[in-house]
Amino acid sequence: KQTKVWERRITGWTPWVPFSPDLEQKARLAALESIKKSALDMGLYAEARKSAETAIRGLLRAMGAESVEFAPSS
Repeated sequence: KQTKVWERRITGWTPWVPFSPDLEQKARLAALESIKKSALDMGLYAEARKSAETAIRGLLRAMGAESVEFAPSS
């Protein structure tokens, strides 16, 4: 939803690219996987998980929970 295709036609610069109706979707999925891998490699996932657990733990304790545990990530 956050991407935009600027040009769809094959030009003199891209004659080697065969027409594929699902090329845009494949490109978006490849980009998403690359972003996920980079985030994991940089430790952003672990950092985001820790922040989320802290926020959720605080919310649940404010609502009266005495103990909050999280399952290990897979």
